[in-house]
Amino acid sequence: MIDWVKCKLPILHEPIRSGAFVVINPDGEIERESPMSSMVEGSYSQNISVRSVGSNGGGKAEYLEICGNPAKFLQGHNVFGSNDLLGLVHGAAQRIIINLGLDITDFEMNLIETGNYYINWIDINESFELRNQVDVQAWIKAAEFSSRTRCGRPTLKGSTLYHQKHSRRFGIKFYSKNLELRAGKKHELPYELRDTGIFEWTENILRAEVRLLGKELRSLKIEKAYQLTEKRIEALYGEYMKKIILTEQLRLSDETSLKLPGKLRSTYTLWSEGHSIIDMLSKATFYRHRKELLEFDIDISIACKKKESNVVPLIRVLEAMPAQIPTWAIENGLIYKSEIRKAS
Repeated sequence: MIDWVKCKLPILHEPIRSGAFVVINPDGEIERESPMSSMVEGSYSQNISVRSVGSNGGGKAEYLEICGNPAKFLQGHNVFGSNDLLGLVHGAAQRIIINLGLDITDFEMNLIETGNYYINWIDINESFELRNQVDVQAWIKAAEFSSRTRCGRPTLKGSTLYHQKHSRRFGIKFYSKNLELRAGKKHELPYELRDTGIFEWTENILRAEVRLLGKELRSLKIEKAYQLTEKRIEALYGEYMKKIILTEQLRLSDETSLKLPGKLRSTYTLWSEGHSIIDMLSKATFYRHRKELLEFDIDISIACKKKESNVVPLIRVLEAMPAQIPTWAIENGLIYKSEIRKAS
């Protein structure tokens, strides 16, 4: 689904009064001035950023730049949605135009409907189902050491795994959608959507997201939104996910392992696999670890019957079909439906 967009809509209008960032040199002269963004409220008080850019030489701005999550702006959440870029931007533009009281010509609206406007940033994501939330968090932790791109290893910040986090071209990240919704006001569901089943649906969801910025889009010869059909977006997502090099399989930590301090985790894992820990550690280390693990009701002095293997194919998780949007979400109108038709 489309999760973030930055684009310039060709709407000639009186500049939005929102202030400006100004750079002044030591002589007191203005070197650079950039208009600030304003926030426009959408569904369930979800906002999107807008600002006036460019000038026609007669005091009017040439473009209305929007930056934000059109799905969240239109439907109140971004748990599931679509790759319908033109439909999402068109729907968001309609609400923004009404909210700001802008006059727009039929010609300008036609340009928006047909995607004839500049696109400078797009985030595309898919949701993948694992067994439970424990496996989602374990997958992310394991992938920190078992995945890389040609530019190197990923970075784990909090519970989100970033590949090329600071790149000015593209980036990829993995995170738990359930944890994101619990992270605070910025991401939580609106009150009106909390009893819809949306939150519960995310419990076992791994979210994988591709970010394409302006430089990368231009290198792909993509300038206008109409070039990003739904099929092209799906293809691009697949191409960039393949840039991640993954080990064929890894062992997911179980729930107990995730709760243990790092210094005890390896000892517990070996013990849970049936190894004789007393033969693998020094006497002092064995008794120290045994004492500390007893606090978690784990006694490594007693042989553990080898558990069923928790080795999973890491690659297969991302090659599998993404989690399907539940039927009840469609039936209850929890997904925005485009009002325009376009080629796909």
